[in-house]
Amino acid sequence: MKQRIISAAVAVAICIYPLIFGGVSLNILVTLIGLVGLYEYVNCVKKPLNYLLLAFSEVVYLINLYFGSKYFIPSFLALIIALFIVAIYDENITIIEVFGTVVMTFIISYCILLVMNLYADGNGDIFFYILIASLLTDTGAYFVGRRFGKHKLNERVSPKKTIEGSVGGALVGFACSLLFAFFRGFFGLSIGLVIICSILLPVISEFGDLAFSLIKRHYGIKDFGNIMPGHGGVLDRIDSVIFCLMLFAVLTNILWWRIFYYLVLVALLALKVLRLSGNIRINFVLRVFLLVRMLNILEVY
Repeated sequence: MKQRIISAAVAVAICIYPLIFGGVSLNILVTLIGLVGLYEYVNCVKKPLNYLLLAFSEVVYLINLYFGSKYFIPSFLALIIALFIVAIYDENITIIEVFGTVVMTFIISYCILLVMNLYADGNGDIFFYILIASLLTDTGAYFVGRRFGKHKLNERVSPKKTIEGSVGGALVGFACSLLFAFFRGFFGLSIGLVIICSILLPVISEFGDLAFSLIKRHYGIKDFGNIMPGHGGVLDRIDSVIFCLMLFAVLTNILWWRIFYYLVLVALLALKVLRLSGNIRINFVLRVFLLVRMLNILEVY
């Protein structure tokens, strides 16, 4: 515990100035976070480290950050071609590693670019809001789980996480993020949209944590790195933030929000039909989603 607290304090000391004042310091910080995150991912999927995978992904990442959006799609098409050529001549690289590297490069590039754009538009408070929803959910889940956790959430993916911890963390994230949004005037967004974000961001942050845990289980590692003693690597810290940033981008675009809603609804119906999860939980979530549609919450914009 002491080691975790010291590491967290050092991280806060390093990040606090760029996060408050933005500008060049913020761009340097988030760029470095993305570079280290990509290194950790490529290093975990291929040991010994494949420098071609790393070099191609890092170059495309930097192109997307600093050479304009018109290069976004072409750079990823070039990355796919380059990685397939590498895989053809290196029998140790599989299709999973090729597409995994492309997807992770895309996700990290998009999220870091989103953060830089938020600050460039004078919306740094929105990123603080996302951080609160994500990190306080994680912190709340940790302490509530330690105190009250009895029922495992998903033992296959993350053996230590509990249902009680997840629910407690989501409530903490919801309350704190909504309170911050209230004091910041809801960032000029509609109140309904902010409430929806405050409900869904803590939930998706826990899915982000589980998703990256799934990657670690697949490759047989405990942490992505050891840059933060007691916490692991950069990806171990920003996994939930990444998912929150992606969902926020979806929720603030009405077309993609509707697509997201119906994709999740179809997935829930499929789980119910195939009986891949507890019917009671699925029925409850289905009722919530149908209530959202009935109340016309999708039109809160």
